[in-house]
Amino acid sequence: MSFQKGNKFGVGRIPWNKGITGYRIHKNGTGFQKGCIPWNKGKSTPKGENANHWRGDSVGYWGIHTWLQQHYGWADKCEEKDCPGKSTKFEWAKLKNKPYQRRRDNFIQLCKQCHNKYDDVLRRGWITRKLAKKTWHG
Repeated sequence: MSFQKGNKFGVGRIPWNKGITGYRIHKNGTGFQKGCIPWNKGKSTPKGENANHWRGDSVGYWGIHTWLQQHYGWADKCEEKDCPGKSTKFEWAKLKNKPYQRRRDNFIQLCKQCHNKYDDVLRRGWITRKLAKKTWHG
């Protein structure tokens, strides 16, 4: 039967699951029904070094920043001595001479303005633009 304009999809058809009994999806859209005990109730999930996916110090950028946030919270102040104190956004910044490791003394809290100065974002941005102009053949 081909589609004809004005027809309503599925009107007058019998659903594929009519009369099937057994597992039913609850009204709230989940598979959970009142009275069912979850398979993981009472089991503890290994965290930190005991977790199966723990990578130690070979973890990447996001892993270390997540670890910092979980253990020391969000950055909430600027530790730069010469900070103008205008910014309300703070970030964790890795010290330049330190490796990416799960150590608090490898990081400092900086406001957005001081973090940009510390990473020399403005100069690096201009270098990237100059390189892009040289390679662009438009």
